[in-house]
Amino acid sequence: MTIFFRQIGNCSFRNGCFFSLLFISLFVVNTSSAQENDRLDLKYLSTKSSIVIPFELENDFIVVDVYLENIIPLRFIVDTGAEYSLVLDKDLVDLLDVSYQRKFDISGADMDSVLTAYLATGLNFRVANSMVAKNRSILVLKENYFKFERITGTNIHGILGGDFLSRFVVEFDYRSQRMFLHDPAKHKISKRYQRVKSTFARNRPFLRLPISVDGNSSNERKLLLDTGAGLFILLYTAENDSTDLPPRVIPTNIAEGLGGAIKGNVGRSKSVKVGKQEFGDVITYFQNSPFLRGDERIGKNRIRDGIIGNALLRRFNLVIDYVRREVYLRPTGKWKKPVKYDRSGLQVAAGGRNLRTFLVTDVLPGSPADEAGLKIGDRIKKLNGSPASILTLGGIYNRLEGKAGKRIRIMVKRLDKSLGFEFRLRDLI
Repeated sequence: MTIFFRQIGNCSFRNGCFFSLLFISLFVVNTSSAQENDRLDLKYLSTKSSIVIPFELENDFIVVDVYLENIIPLRFIVDTGAEYSLVLDKDLVDLLDVSYQRKFDISGADMDSVLTAYLATGLNFRVANSMVAKNRSILVLKENYFKFERITGTNIHGILGGDFLSRFVVEFDYRSQRMFLHDPAKHKISKRYQRVKSTFARNRPFLRLPISVDGNSSNERKLLLDTGAGLFILLYTAENDSTDLPPRVIPTNIAEGLGGAIKGNVGRSKSVKVGKQEFGDVITYFQNSPFLRGDERIGKNRIRDGIIGNALLRRFNLVIDYVRREVYLRPTGKWKKPVKYDRSGLQVAAGGRNLRTFLVTDVLPGSPADEAGLKIGDRIKKLNGSPASILTLGGIYNRLEGKAGKRIRIMVKRLDKSLGFEFRLRDLI
């Protein structure tokens, strides 16, 4: 028996900054024992009818505490766009007496680089203080190829995917930062929620949303509902075809894969309708796809037309009923809050000790940061008087998304020199 594991991890974005892309295809032969282990044996650590799991929203990524064998504390991204759960670094699992059933070679985002992964069986995971998933099978990467901490600003050790979520009605309350796992036999969806047109495939939900990119026409797009993506919207476009772009776009590094930066454009779609709510001027990334032709930009039978991520989803309370294959949304009080985007032209990644080293990874030509003289590789030492030691990656982006006209003073280390720069923010798209 052959199982095709498709896209074990998924795209993760933050305002055009670099991210670690896991477009992974993996062929596994004779996995019947792994499938048997995927029948989740759960131990509830509470008498409540629903499991409550607190999370942190780190740079628009949902991060939960996970304890491996009740010994090793880890932090996992909850990723509805991932079919399977994943540990990013084998060294963590090697601390235990773990049985690896198989070794795999898997291809990365560029379909050329080769990664090594192992299938570990019989593992127990305690999720926060809410539940224990026992006797689990999980894929373990030989090493941490993807460095999620660069874009989240916090240490990330793995991904909780659809295989973990699929037996529940899963509710995300972004405001209180809690995830609820409801028993589908007992839980009823409140009438305050609106059902959204959706489909499911391989433990992953897809929404069908009307989107007008240029304001002239609206087309229904099939978007992967991806809590592992810290963006608003990403749309795939046919290679070398600009007909599905808004009038004003700027080039950007959408992603960082194993083969290098994946480039595209970013602009604002005129309108995106999610349920009864219509959003205007939505930040949208456009990624050229060599698999699409100009006359196949929107297709009902394709896997998907793009992605909807947490930056937009967090304006709702979100319910995913994996058993009945339904998605529900309830807008929060701030769903109309204006959509912000970087006004500096800088892309920044976190690294170093305690993730308090912030490096400039890209500078948009012609942007305020470029005109001021900032360069790729500059190490941020101070931002508007605040030293890097007290900054976070999210805090830096919040400052760079400030009001047009706001003055930014930045001190960097370039080679052996400390340099100061000043510029004012302005709209780029």
